[in-house]
Amino acid sequence: TLPFALRQQVQRYPVTLYTAPGCAPCDLGRLALQQRGVPFREWHVEPDGGAELQRREGTTSLPVLRVGRQQLLGFEATEWRRTLDAAGYPASSALPPSWQPPAVEALKAQEAPAGASAAARAPAAPQPVAPGASGFRF
Repeated sequence: TLPFALRQQVQRYPVTLYTAPGCAPCDLGRLALQQRGVPFREWHVEPDGGAELQRREGTTSLPVLRVGRQQLLGFEATEWRRTLDAAGYPASSALPPSWQPPAVEALKAQEAPAGASAAARAPAAPQPVAPGASGFRF
């Protein structure tokens, strides 16, 4: 369990991080949250998950940090620090030594609900992507 003050911040301003494998800014952002001791939920955006990220966050840029309703695109240490400060997260870790972060979840394409029309199940037209790019912007 989390200390009372930290638990209150997590309830008021939950922190969610969207990342992708091989994304250096994502790795820096994750490390910054871990060093500060911010409990967060992490979603790894799978190669087919760009549309779902676009639906949830309105972007395909990574990393995406959400602190409550505030969304930050890309990793910029000063901006992330200011946002976490404004949300009341402690400047240094208050996590108990026994605390374990939740498992990282995969964000992938959502399947259309059963009974949805064929048009709704059809994949969207692909967007042009530079050769060798995954479609994500870092």
